[in-house]
Amino acid sequence: MDSIKEFAESLNDVMRPLKNVIESINEAARPFIELSNRIKELLHPIYDKTSTLGKALSEAFKPYAAARKLGEAQYVYWDYIDSEFIDMLLTEKNTNKLLRERNEHDRYSTVERTILQCSSNALIEPHKRSFLQSIQAYRGKSNDLAVVGLLTVLDGLLTDISGDQTTSIFSRVQAIMERVENNESLDNNEVALLILLLTLQKTIEILSAKSDFTKKEPKNLNRHWILHGRSRRRKTKLDCIKLINLIYGILLVNDYADNEVSGDE
Repeated sequence: MDSIKEFAESLNDVMRPLKNVIESINEAARPFIELSNRIKELLHPIYDKTSTLGKALSEAFKPYAAARKLGEAQYVYWDYIDSEFIDMLLTEKNTNKLLRERNEHDRYSTVERTILQCSSNALIEPHKRSFLQSIQAYRGKSNDLAVVGLLTVLDGLLTDISGDQTTSIFSRVQAIMERVENNESLDNNEVALLILLLTLQKTIEILSAKSDFTKKEPKNLNRHWILHGRSRRRKTKLDCIKLINLIYGILLVNDYADNEVSGDE
């Protein structure tokens, strides 16, 4: 009996560092999960309506159905979606193929503008060295290195702004949600904000999903697989763009919240 007890105690000692690592992983992921859950709770009216309309989607809810597809592809979007792009998203089965072709068509000028916007944002400053090195890797086609670097920037950024910094935006969106529930029309800026939050929430949810390393690696970007060295999937230029867009989306939400506070004062 004593030997069993001693063995159990020894095993406990051996497992303690592993438990500490798991707790650290969970702690690192908390800002992702908290932000995702807060946005998802707020956007329930749109999620409910776009999921129940199915093939009989009304014109009014097409932008949100398109945003859902963008979010499922982990592609954060912050502009009003024009009708042509909406139809392409809703009819194209391979969303990644469509997004890759659109970026190729504009010679990646959109993502380059996004990179400049990120670089000039004050919140990036503490992470700027890592961000710029990651961008250098992206431009040099070292996509695997770029993805790892961008994820570390993302982790640090979310930790910096987690808490009350984005609280003020939620009262504004709540008012928009009430109008959605009452089937009132929204202006383009309001629709763009909802699209940003819809795509941001879904992207974070998929990126931070729990992982089972004994199973097959997911096709989507997953921070656990990548940052813990378990990922074997070759990363693409589009993967890098998705993370750049995600970083910019988080900066936009924070900036929007700051503007709301300034406007209230």
